[in-house]
Amino acid sequence: MCLLSVLEELSSELELSLFVLHIHHGLRGEEADNDMKYVENYCRKKEIEFCVKQVDVAKQAKENGWSTEEAGRILRYREFQSKAKEHNCTKIAVAHHREDTAETVIFQMIRGTGIDGICGISPIRENIIRPLLCMERTEIERYLKEKNISYQTDSSNFSEEYSRNKIRLQLFPYICKELNSRAVEHIANLADQMREYKALLDEKLCELWNTMVFEQEEHVYIYCNSFSELAPVLQRELILRILKYINEKGEGSHNITTTQLTTAAELAKKPVGNLLHLPNHCRVLRTYETLDFWKESSVALQQNIPSIWLEPSKFPFEYVLPVGRDFLCSGYRLHIFMTEYKNSMKIPKNKYTKWFDYDKIENTLELRTRRQKDVIQIHKDGTHKTINRLLIDKKVPKQVRDFCLLLACDNEILWVLGLRSSEKYYVTENTKRLLIANLELCGQRDSFK
Repeated sequence: MCLLSVLEELSSELELSLFVLHIHHGLRGEEADNDMKYVENYCRKKEIEFCVKQVDVAKQAKENGWSTEEAGRILRYREFQSKAKEHNCTKIAVAHHREDTAETVIFQMIRGTGIDGICGISPIRENIIRPLLCMERTEIERYLKEKNISYQTDSSNFSEEYSRNKIRLQLFPYICKELNSRAVEHIANLADQMREYKALLDEKLCELWNTMVFEQEEHVYIYCNSFSELAPVLQRELILRILKYINEKGEGSHNITTTQLTTAAELAKKPVGNLLHLPNHCRVLRTYETLDFWKESSVALQQNIPSIWLEPSKFPFEYVLPVGRDFLCSGYRLHIFMTEYKNSMKIPKNKYTKWFDYDKIENTLELRTRRQKDVIQIHKDGTHKTINRLLIDKKVPKQVRDFCLLLACDNEILWVLGLRSSEKYYVTENTKRLLIANLELCGQRDSFK
């Protein structure tokens, strides 16, 4: 209400045209309905153009694995941007104040953050402006009292269920009383200073991006050799910038912790094939010369593409598999054995256990990485597909296709482990002997038993 009143007063001088968007989060029932009606009545009285948008925060939080707070923030800003574009608004004004900055700094520090977190809330970010960020809450309340402007109070602000509320309701009163009455002010001042340092850092990051980062299709790459020579703080900040870039509008990048950024940076010194899963479906893969960053596609997520491939210190890899023995590789145990088949036996519907007709296997079995002429039968009519085409169709990242583990007989592939098995060796009523291949997670190092 303070923000709206201030913008009203400045509208003539600054030639502002105001549009009010009220977001109903669907969380507080009648109280939220009353808030909505209050805004509507105020705007009608003042003849300010307005719009009400209802969003289902609880549903979106559940479907996307977000917290309620996070879901509310993401949905709000989505609607802000959508309506701003629809109504040709050049700026989106939100009412964060000084205490919000201090609260954000502490919240980010507690959950683990880098420089961005200590910078708190930015006064200007693209088309979003925060005119009240220089004001303390007491100043805002004093302004409203002087102008005789009433306002609604959100009861959820007093619920200690939310982390930010605990900081505001418990931590700040304690440190101001017991340690320093100006503690909140000092924290906000620190954020101001850090934003100045961050501006200098951003200039350096732009230089680094232009010299060691490149894009191809939907992937972003860093050259490992030059990246490894950077100071750790530059490594983390460059990775953070990449993750923000591959996340649409930055959504989800605020969930990245300093520990996760450090782990991602350490991949540059790890063996080829090491993969890291980060929040918001972001992936980082160590390839021969680079770190490869991408956001997992919805198709790959729906198919639950497994991460079963060789950590290829011995690449290319080939091993003749004696039936009845185990092979341990990349944290998995592959157990191969033969048994008699009876028609009463039920074939398991499990992508990590596969049955094959043993008598159709004409040569020695191998566990290996792919070769140029490898094929797999994908239909009972004999239709084949190259392994390269299969991996492309299954959205397996290009950089790990060479390291996928295959159960093979010559150039005929029985099974791309965890992904697809051949129709050629399908068990029928005429099958006499079974070859059973079972893959299970064991967490042990590569070895033979």
